[in-house]
Amino acid sequence: MVDGDTYDARVSIYRDLLIDERFRLGRVNSPEIFGVRRDGPEYTGGIAARDYVVARFHEHEGRMILCTSRRGRWRRWVAEVFVGDSTTRLSDELLREQHAVRWFRAPRREPRTGRLLGLIEELRVMGPVRNDVVARLEHRHA
Repeated sequence: MVDGDTYDARVSIYRDLLIDERFRLGRVNSPEIFGVRRDGPEYTGGIAARDYVVARFHEHEGRMILCTSRRGRWRRWVAEVFVGDSTTRLSDELLREQHAVRWFRAPRREPRTGRLLGLIEELRVMGPVRNDVVARLEHRHA
């Protein structure tokens, strides 16, 4: 465990094929452990969040389901995690136990001009696959 929302895991992606990767829990931000004063409230909150996640992993011998499709800013896989046979996301558990706060990623910029994009514009830049989503959002916000 790196901290409450970031961890390293060995993942079985096919029978005998294991890979080591770093993951970040999606949608939450827990207090930091590294780069902060050890006598401060952020450090103690980070330790509590990390200990909670470690305990949850140990309860189920490290078995979890990872759902991910993209890497974040620091090249970590952004994942939704279900520990053991739970139907509740680990990130939601951290929120419920007050070990984390909701996290929203930074807004994207238009590649050519650097102008900040709104949600609908951002989806358009992502390409034609998302046109159905864009149409629904435009209809909802009209």
